[in-house]
Formats: sequence, structure tokens, C-alpha cells
Amino acid sequence: MDRFYFAGYLGKRVEELHLHDLACREDVTFVSESLIPMREREKRLFEKAHQWKRIEDKEPLFKSYWNHFYTLYNLEYSREDNHYIIFFDSAISVCYSEEFFRKLKKKNPNIKLIMYLVDQMDRWYSGRIRRMLPLFDLVYAINHEDCETYGFRYYPLLYSNYPLSKVKKLEEQSDIYFIGNNWDRDEYLHKLYDMLTSKGVKCDFNIVGVDEEKQLYKDKICYNRPFSMEENLAHSMASKCVLEIMHQTIHAVTARYPEAVYLNRKLLTNNPAVRFEKYYNPDYIKVFHSLEDIDIDWIKEDVQVDYHYDNGFSPALFIEEIKRTLG
Repeated sequence: MDRFYFAGYLGKRVEELHLHDLACREDVTFVSESLIPMREREKRLFEKAHQWKRIEDKEPLFKSYWNHFYTLYNLEYSREDNHYIIFFDSAISVCYSEEFFRKLKKKNPNIKLIMYLVDQMDRWYSGRIRRMLPLFDLVYAINHEDCETYGFRYYPLLYSNYPLSKVKKLEEQSDIYFIGNNWDRDEYLHKLYDMLTSKGVKCDFNIVGVDEEKQLYKDKICYNRPFSMEENLAHSMASKCVLEIMHQTIHAVTARYPEAVYLNRKLLTNNPAVRFEKYYNPDYIKVFHSLEDIDIDWIKEDVQVDYHYDNGFSPALFIEEIKRTLG
């Protein structure tokens, strides 16, 4: 039998957004807790050690002490089954060492390691990831540029068919909806909001991580209130168009793209990479480079959107792809 394990700092949001389709499958395990239970003192030491970037960069001697605390190291792997462990790159960058992967595979020869890169390879921890690449049987990435540069296999961002019956519909409708973290975008988002509202576009903007002195429209924009999965979907469903604004250093698609496709909503984005995606349709997805490029009438237009979505983002298809490649 083939068994699959998703490892890393998954959290409730990742399990709901990316992996929900697999939640009830007996052949899939979510390793949400990277560590087995440990004493409080050991836990504090572990957390402190893994916050040090210099140790992240240098490893492996210091981190080898923690190998026997990892949940993956303590699971029982049947010799009769094939075991595929899929790591989100965030887990690799924070927790595991090269020595850990070597020991895990030596202890369990029927294990295959798969890396799924959601973040780009220009992050500060990319050096560690590059050193680990030979230890993995497959490496997938959602960024086309990284696939071309490093020879990774491309796979789109995973997105599950979250049951919309759980989503409470909103009475108030909007023309365009944005949700996201500020980082380097607050000034640009405020300019965009000004422009859109001045032209009669009904905006639903929700920005997290904005300092109080930079909250220019407290009575109109929702600041610093993270949405649940259901809340986010409710706002998307109540809007004609989903807005995607990229961070300056990120080029891969975000969750806004599969969200718009799944919900059959228009997508307005400043990410030209979306043109290479499977469900790109210029009637429903518009790419802009400057505020002057934005078609206001297109945003306001009430049209019947249909991407003919065939569950192409489902993680169920992802594990079938892995089986075909490694089986």
C-alpha cells in the first residue's frame, strides 16, 4: 500500500486551504506537530536554538541532538508499504537537518522524500535547501522561474474543494475584494483604493499588519483582523472580482488565483506569471502593470464566470502524480 505524509508547520489554515481533500483518507497522515511531546525545558531550548539564523545556515552538528524528538523519526513505517513524505519548504528551512534526512532514510529504506516548494529560492534559507536537494527523490515548485533555473518539476499551488455549504453568505456585495498582509504593499494598496473608489468601484479591502499611523481609512478598510477560511471565502463569494497584488520579490501565483478559479470569480492581478497557468482566461483574468491599465468597467461588469474547473489544484491529484513518478 502507498502511504503519504504531509510534514511541516501545516497549521489549521494550510490543512483547510491546501489539503482538505485528503482529510478523510486512510492513506494520508498530516504531521501537524513536528515534535513528540517533550519536557518544557527541552521545548524552550529547542525553540530558542531554531530561531538562530547562524545555526540554520551552518548546521548539522547542533541540530543532530534533536533528531530523536521529531515525530517523523518516531512513526512506525511498515516494511510492506511504500511511504512518501512530502515536506513544505518552510518545514525544511526551520526544523530539519541533512543528517536527519539521512538517518530517516537509513532507518526506513522504503521511504521516499518529496520537497514541495511554495516559497521562492531567493529566500535567506535557500542555501540550506540547495544542500539538501540530493537527499530528496522528487522536488516540486510552484514558481516557473525556479523550475527553469534548478530543474525542479512544476506543480501548481494546491487548493482543496472546501465545502461551500459551511460558508455563511454575506448580504453586502462588492465589486472587488482584497485580503493580504501588508509587508511592502500598504502605500500601493491605498493608492489603488483611492483610484478605484473615486471611479465608483465598491471595494472590500482587508489588510493585515498595518501600523496604526498608516491606517488611512479606518472607517472604510478593515485593518489587522485575520479572517478565518470561511470568512475569506464568504467575502470572495460576495464580490465580482478578486484582487491579487504581489509583493515586490514574489513572482509565483498566490492563493488568490486558485480561489478565483474555484469560486468562478474574476481575477485582477499585477502578476504576469498567471498567463502561463492552466486556467488562465483573458476574459476573466486581467493583468495590469500600472493603475492606468485597470479596466474599471470590466471590474464592475456582472458576468457569468466559468473556468471549467476540473479539480486541477486538488492535492489528491498531486499524490497521484507522485505515485506515477516514483512508483
